[in-house]
Amino acid sequence: ATAASAFPQLLLLLPSTLADGILRGSNDIENTNSIKKNLDIRDLVFSEEEKILLGSSGKQKTSATTNTGVFEDYVLDTIGGVNKEDHLYLLPQTPDLILSFDDLNDLSEANIQDETQERILREDRSLSDSSITGNFSPLSCNGAYTACTPWNTTLPLTAVMTIPCGTCISMDFTQNEVIDLPGTLNIEGKLVVPNNAKFTLKTDMIVVQGELEMTKNNTVKANPEVSFIMKKGATSFTPHSQNAGVCTGSCVVGHRAVVIAGGKLNIRGLSPSCPAWSPVVDVVPSGMVVPPLGSFSTAPDPKPGCASNILSETFSGPHDWDGNLGAFVTITNETSWDGKSNYMKVSNRLKSWQGPHLELSSYMDCFEADVDYFIEAQVRIVNTTDTPEGSECSREGKKCIKFRGEFMQSTDMVKFVTLHEMSGLDAVPDNTWFTYRGSFKFNGFFLASGNVYRSLSIEGPEEGLELHVGDIQIYMAPPEAFPSQDVVCKDLFVNGDAGSTGGYSYPWKPFVKNEAEITIVDYPAAPYFRLSDRFAEYSSLTTLLPTGCTVAGAKYLFNVDILIHAEDTVEPIVIIRTWRPDGTFLFNQIAKCPSMNQDGWVNCKSQFMFGDVHASSPKIELLFVFPGDKSSVIDFDNLHFAWKEGGGADPKVESSVGGCWDVGATVGVPSSTLLYESSARATIAAVNSNTGQLTLDGSFEIPESKLESPNTFGRIALLSRNIEFRSDDTDIRQGGQLIVLHTPNVQQILEGVAFRYFGQQGVKDAYPVHFHHSGDSQNSLVSKNSVYDSNRCIVLSGTQNVQVHDNVGFDIKGYCFAVTDGSATQNYFYRNLGALVKKTSIRTSPEEPDDKLPAVFYITNPNNSYLENVAGGRGDS
Repeated sequence: ATAASAFPQLLLLLPSTLADGILRGSNDIENTNSIKKNLDIRDLVFSEEEKILLGSSGKQKTSATTNTGVFEDYVLDTIGGVNKEDHLYLLPQTPDLILSFDDLNDLSEANIQDETQERILREDRSLSDSSITGNFSPLSCNGAYTACTPWNTTLPLTAVMTIPCGTCISMDFTQNEVIDLPGTLNIEGKLVVPNNAKFTLKTDMIVVQGELEMTKNNTVKANPEVSFIMKKGATSFTPHSQNAGVCTGSCVVGHRAVVIAGGKLNIRGLSPSCPAWSPVVDVVPSGMVVPPLGSFSTAPDPKPGCASNILSETFSGPHDWDGNLGAFVTITNETSWDGKSNYMKVSNRLKSWQGPHLELSSYMDCFEADVDYFIEAQVRIVNTTDTPEGSECSREGKKCIKFRGEFMQSTDMVKFVTLHEMSGLDAVPDNTWFTYRGSFKFNGFFLASGNVYRSLSIEGPEEGLELHVGDIQIYMAPPEAFPSQDVVCKDLFVNGDAGSTGGYSYPWKPFVKNEAEITIVDYPAAPYFRLSDRFAEYSSLTTLLPTGCTVAGAKYLFNVDILIHAEDTVEPIVIIRTWRPDGTFLFNQIAKCPSMNQDGWVNCKSQFMFGDVHASSPKIELLFVFPGDKSSVIDFDNLHFAWKEGGGADPKVESSVGGCWDVGATVGVPSSTLLYESSARATIAAVNSNTGQLTLDGSFEIPESKLESPNTFGRIALLSRNIEFRSDDTDIRQGGQLIVLHTPNVQQILEGVAFRYFGQQGVKDAYPVHFHHSGDSQNSLVSKNSVYDSNRCIVLSGTQNVQVHDNVGFDIKGYCFAVTDGSATQNYFYRNLGALVKKTSIRTSPEEPDDKLPAVFYITNPNNSYLENVAGGRGDS
């Protein structure tokens, strides 16, 4: 019902039981009557395939009865043998507007929900072969052109600007002028763009019925020298009188169209010696990555007027500590850990939460939310109850030391937060001094300025026990936890030996906060991490990687020693979780470790190369998974992720790019991994014209070279051109299109042009470059063009003998190089490269290939030649 109301001109096929339920459940009679008035019943002829789609061939008749209510008159008894009981039909006003089931689903997927978007889609389905009754032929009045006249002295701005047949106009603009036409540029004569031209032309449509000639052989830099920007407006054109009978009325082609209708393209936008793409011949390695500031953690600065050691209490003078609501406090140095230092003895503890307690008013100006702090104190739990079995902390590791915060909000609500707690493996004997350490963060609620008070306490053991605490220190993370910029990429792990940050596990933490516990064992002699209180296979250590070091192409060596306290063998898996800028994430396996159990330490190592998806990530975290083991205690040591090579190397390409590819131009680097999305773009920062060495700006993975991998080497493709056609709308559902329309026996030269934001997703026959039923196009050449950020690339239908070579398709939705019908034969595809080809959300039409499962090359007839083409990765492959 929703679809019917939103799309009253669609053919909807609904199982009768579903339709009946929808109609019976709808009280919106006014709405359904409105739909009824918009429907138009007509006789339609269906193919056998369509009959199958409609359920007429071998379909088992449903036994359900249907009451269609207000639609009853609009349910056909038979359409090609379809039974009334089988389906409910809403027929379109015009058959040309029929959309398939997939289209309807795709409209929903693409969030096309409002009437305006739906109308736009229908309007753009407007190239109609039914209105074309023949072929366009070259205009005989163009036998001899007059001498070319400069544009700016001859042509006024009109809705349809026509260059008359037999007339030659030259675009002699050289100062980056912008010419904004109000409608269509109709070239019946000849339009010439000379090599020195620099301008931008905006127009709704370009119709070439005569000749369009352009020449550019300058080096390719950041910006095109000539741009044609296609605007939304005109959707049809009136052909020259010589071809007046070809279309029934005007010729409808759709928005933003460049149409060749009997005319000729003679465009050469790239020097003949200039390659459109090149293999990576060699790679010139560089040194270790030096990350930019902000891409790795640095030591936090104390707030003004504060020290990094925020709180230091030795009880050698006046202090503000108490024992918390009724406990007795004594300051003494009797039997202290060193025999001389003072400490606080808290006795008469009637509750576990009693212990050293401090109101924080005088310290609040120095604390910040979400900053790592460390607490360290000397602690002794004294059993004064004469309980022979001792405290629970000494027996079971329970009810040991807890560091807790307390605050009262402005509403007088008192809240508590556990900042750190000793784990179940931290059992310590009674009456023995030990060093308590923990790391913690304050949240914004605790530090909120409206709170009445805030306090900290050291507590935990059961009532009746004395708690002795001295030398309490609270300070910011030490400098050892923050490597300097020049060495941070040497090893991506900080404190991998468990001894670099003063006995703290920082920056290693449990993967799930407040669940598993990490402790340091045997500090400082031979420290290592111990993970306890696990609850799941993924309960593990985790740490963040400095993203400034994970540049594409950088190779790192991973290492860890693991001891798992389990009888059964486990094969740990090491993975990284990489967050994308849009908030989604993906997992990559770093290593699969050997089988291990409690028999001893096992080493696990691997090599990993980061790709573009990692280079652009705002957050990457490492973790371990222990398949089949959810609870065993696990020890870790010698954690390293050390730089090996790459991450800043310069690729060498063929030296022929010298004098052709220049600084500022954009290149595409196809993926060299199994992740097609690792393809990336970069900007040329320097070119060595003698060696072909490129220095590129951007995050990308250095491909393997011909020297390294003769059969699987990488490529780099030039995306920029000096001549560019692009749409004024970056939404490729509304992009531009270039179509050679029913124009046989005319040689077309389309070489060295960039097409961006071209093609119209979900719109049949609206492609970036399209030869449409142009028959024998002997000697026509489509070469060295780039199509990117577009829907499809180069499509041939009903056309023969076209040479398609050295073209580049990059970041494409749907099929790239496609021969869409069986009558497109004897075409030659040579050295074309397509990469980063993605699925679409809208299918073009039922008879077209499904762009939801695209390929770089789509071939319907083997009577076409393909040689040395490159498919560089597509989605869902």
